[in-house]
Amino acid sequence: METNLYRLIDLPKTINRAHFWSYDKNRAVLPGEILIELILKYGTVEEIFALFNLMDPDYFMDIYKNKVKPLLKGEGVPSVFNALSKHEQEKYMKNNLDRSLGLVKLLDIILPAIYKIRKGT
Repeated sequence: METNLYRLIDLPKTINRAHFWSYDKNRAVLPGEILIELILKYGTVEEIFALFNLMDPDYFMDIYKNKVKPLLKGEGVPSVFNALSKHEQEKYMKNNLDRSLGLVKLLDIILPAIYKIRKGT
């Protein structure tokens, strides 16, 4: 998969730059997957629409399904997770998934709908 790069300064005004607090807003050039991850985690539905419209819909969905969704489900960092004790793994899963599973369920409804709208099907 080709990495698409985007300048923060060129993003639509509807996308809140505060999501990218650790980057220089005037100079940063970020891969699409970072934009997608941060907007899906912290953005509004309006921001998700704006980002989806900026990118190729197939690229967006591929990043969501193969990178962001596993991360939200607690599967994104297996080397760290596997290094934890069983008790720490249980605690991580409870704390992480309590916050993330609802988001994953919501995104699994919203993103295919946006995709269909964008593709015109």
